[in-house]
Amino acid sequence: MDRSAIAISLIVAGGLMAAVVAGPDARATDKKEAYVSPEAETKALVNEPLHGVEAQVVTIHRLTVPPGWVGGKHYHSGPVYVYVLEGSFTIDEQGKERRTLKAGEVYKEPIGTTMRARNLNTSEPLKLLVFQVTPEGEPRMVKAE
Repeated sequence: MDRSAIAISLIVAGGLMAAVVAGPDARATDKKEAYVSPEAETKALVNEPLHGVEAQVVTIHRLTVPPGWVGGKHYHSGPVYVYVLEGSFTIDEQGKERRTLKAGEVYKEPIGTTMRARNLNTSEPLKLLVFQVTPEGEPRMVKAE
């Protein structure tokens, strides 16, 4: 098994455990405004109910963002794991210093914490594998001010 297959397996296992721990009580009761990242090319690999966990949906997406890309401020209501396939992934997370992850590293997004993602490279795209579990009926990303 190669390094990326091992990393994906670890991400999936960690997300499943987080979804079980969060359970249905992690669902928010207010209506949330969905956020869709502009200029990002997204390929859905998995989008289905999470087997064995009631009212949770698992999604896995491959995301490619252009050079110089800056995503909007958003948060997630369930666990999210981002595996950097190519390039450098820079994160501005509310209350923390900016940090950058490189290919082969995993970023675990804190549930409910506002963040903004960036590709600070001005010549190369950034490629990510995003695994997340979302309460059924809620958007994968929620717009934050």
